[in-house]
Amino acid sequence: MDILVFLSKKVGLECAMYLLDAFPKDKYRFIFTGEDFGEARDALGSRAHKVEVLSDQTLRDIEGENSRKYDWLLNLWGSHIFKTEQIKRAKRTLNIHPSMLPLGRGRDPVVWSIINGWPAGVTLHEIDDGIDTGAIWHQEEEPYEFPIMGGELYQRVLNRSVKVFCQQWPQLRRGGDVPIAQQPGTIATRRCELMEGRSIRMDDDNSVSGFVRKLCAYDFPGDFSAQLMINGRSYSVRLALELLEPGEEGNRSREL
Repeated sequence: MDILVFLSKKVGLECAMYLLDAFPKDKYRFIFTGEDFGEARDALGSRAHKVEVLSDQTLRDIEGENSRKYDWLLNLWGSHIFKTEQIKRAKRTLNIHPSMLPLGRGRDPVVWSIINGWPAGVTLHEIDDGIDTGAIWHQEEEPYEFPIMGGELYQRVLNRSVKVFCQQWPQLRRGGDVPIAQQPGTIATRRCELMEGRSIRMDDDNSVSGFVRKLCAYDFPGDFSAQLMINGRSYSVRLALELLEPGEEGNRSREL
């Protein structure tokens, strides 16, 4: 079987290593789309597999008329947005997306799940011309209870993403499964909207001002800490403040 693999970050690398362990006789072409290329090059190179860096030349090669036809195109946490010409180079396609599609199409779906009270999870779906709109091969929910911190839920979804792919790939690889079209809806998530919504302006909202002042005033351990009631449960809460230098806000947003 001939498989074209786009990958990035820890999820992509772990899934790629699984492919080599579980199906070493398959033929792979690995294309890395992230910044931490060295780790992927070293890990996959130790298995005698070359890793290419995403480039215009690589994409032209894939799209070329004489390019080989792949059995599968796998996007394992890769950041590349595929064009129709690239999608057509494979008989079947699969993308890992960290949400319960159609909820959370686009970027940062784990954060939006907490903000909107959506279920969190992982979806394996076909790649089409839209953004996370392809038919669904498989999806699983990652249960959580609010309150939960974004970093914790994000890590749990990452772990489940690897687990779900490794569990489902053997069956999907054999063929015979038919993906199910997504329910209609345009529930997309955009990074720009997420960054705009992160600003909580104390000076413009008396309710926010009162809340922040209470957290600052009750900044003591034990019985003297501020207490927050959520769903009938009481939580001790303390506020961590860090002054940002001018321009630092934009730099941090690019790191997400």
